[in-house]
Amino acid sequence: MKLPNFFVAFLLCFGSQFLLFGNTKAHTVSFYVHNKCSFPIWPAIAPNNGFPVLANGGFYLPSGQAHRVIAPWKWTGRLWARTGCNFATNWSPACETGDCDGRLECNGLIGTPPVTLVQISVQSDQTKPNYYDVSLVDGYNLPVSVSARPISAKCTIGGCVENLNSLCPDELKVLNDVGEVVACKSGCLRFDLDSFCCRKEYGSPNKCKPNVYSKIFKEACPSYYSYAYDSPPPLASCTAKDYVRCTSLTTLRKLHAKIFSYGLYHTSLWTKIAALYVSFERVDAAKFAFEFLSNPSSYLWNILIRGYATHGFFGQSLGLYREMMQKVGSSAFGVFVDHDHDVFIHWLLCLIYALNVAILESLRHSGLLEQGKKCFESMAKDFGISPQLNNYACMVDLLGRSGQLSEAEELIQNMPVEADASIWGSLLAKSRWKEVERVRRMMVRRGTNKVQGLSLIEFNNVVHKFGVRDRSHPQSDKIYDLLDELVGPMKRLGYVPLTDFVLHDIEEEAKEEALLYHSEKLAIAFGLINTPPGIPIRVTKNLRICGDCHNAIKIISRIVNRIIIVRDMHRFHHFEDGHCSCGDYW
Repeated sequence: MKLPNFFVAFLLCFGSQFLLFGNTKAHTVSFYVHNKCSFPIWPAIAPNNGFPVLANGGFYLPSGQAHRVIAPWKWTGRLWARTGCNFATNWSPACETGDCDGRLECNGLIGTPPVTLVQISVQSDQTKPNYYDVSLVDGYNLPVSVSARPISAKCTIGGCVENLNSLCPDELKVLNDVGEVVACKSGCLRFDLDSFCCRKEYGSPNKCKPNVYSKIFKEACPSYYSYAYDSPPPLASCTAKDYVRCTSLTTLRKLHAKIFSYGLYHTSLWTKIAALYVSFERVDAAKFAFEFLSNPSSYLWNILIRGYATHGFFGQSLGLYREMMQKVGSSAFGVFVDHDHDVFIHWLLCLIYALNVAILESLRHSGLLEQGKKCFESMAKDFGISPQLNNYACMVDLLGRSGQLSEAEELIQNMPVEADASIWGSLLAKSRWKEVERVRRMMVRRGTNKVQGLSLIEFNNVVHKFGVRDRSHPQSDKIYDLLDELVGPMKRLGYVPLTDFVLHDIEEEAKEEALLYHSEKLAIAFGLINTPPGIPIRVTKNLRICGDCHNAIKIISRIVNRIIIVRDMHRFHHFEDGHCSCGDYW
């Protein structure tokens, strides 16, 4: 059977002080939601009664991106993915599947079925098992996998072997406005029969048996609950000892020092240390772990290549890639090819794919068109790997930056997968004003919605959210006053508002004002007001940072003498003393 080429992955990482060397008292659990679909999703979270709402109950997640959600150690609730959402209007429902009263942030509301539902219960007592499952009792919209680290069979729920939407009987189908199947109802949800819903006289395992519809669900997704009394129960049950401990940067440094002092030089251990350093924005420390090993693994090479690219150090990323090919070349893969086993072949293909993604990211954001084309073409030509949506996004952006707009548009038109908003948005950003409306019309014809830009900043364990021209925050007056005060010094240092980024036919002065109050600038102003001098400011944005904000933040970092780190949908931007780590390619 053909495997579906998209799914949503949930990684559970239960955190505390690191158990090996210190305090064993646990505090938090992290859920990492990874969108492996070729289109954006809007994950949602709802707690059971008596438990807190996490991440405001919902957020936007582009294709290929991951999002961390932190929960208290004892928590019970459910997670699901919404699809086809448009929050730019007041219409309800705003989503084709999983809608919660038309809201981006569900704030505890339950989504409208049918959806594929991840149900989780974690315990404060580490000796007791935690439970999680994937349920299709009310229906299906996307395939989902759930795993923990380190990966083990009993702590993993696999995805589906078939896309259930393509197998859904006509009477269960949920169609969108253009007639596409976007979800599949369960027999219980569709017909509301006691025998299907395991109610009343059928309310026991002995009386409630699989029905014709639950059998279809089970064949497509054998690891999920297909009906209420599915047997044997497809429930993952793991205790705290089955999980890797997530850690703070301070604890990671202490752990690193302990490992070094104990003389533990295992490649797999140092590879994990390097990966953690990259996740904490410390690529320099990851490089130390890399250089410490005389024979680093191919996986560790990829971690560092991607780490440099993600954090904007493109020269180092490209240099490391060339060094890898000179030192390792194809011989690194031969070890695995010699073993005639699906696991090794799968690992090999995933590694080659990941390396091409990492190097394409570097080339895209360095503006090296010809090298980018060669790398893109080599995926299919040399390795037999079909380019995916994120690879096409890299090439569209690279062509657009090089002024090859017609070639970029042709690539989009000929893609074997449907372009999402990020790809069209990339082309739109590179288009001249007279071409903007034509691109927008193409987006409308294809049903691509522009996602609202939001910026987040954490202060005192509270996440503050800002939208463009947002005045909902209690400190709005102070924030706007500070930005107004910064305009004069910014212009004296050469800042010129890039009004082309305001795609509306309004007066020039109004355009400048609109740019000044973009969400990332509001978040940075909040950080300047509330944090002591010298403390780095960290902002997360759900979309790509615009050119005007990029220029403005460079100058602001010089005026206020602060390091400002902005993570947009593509990478980290480290602003310091008027410069950005990306070298103005992003």
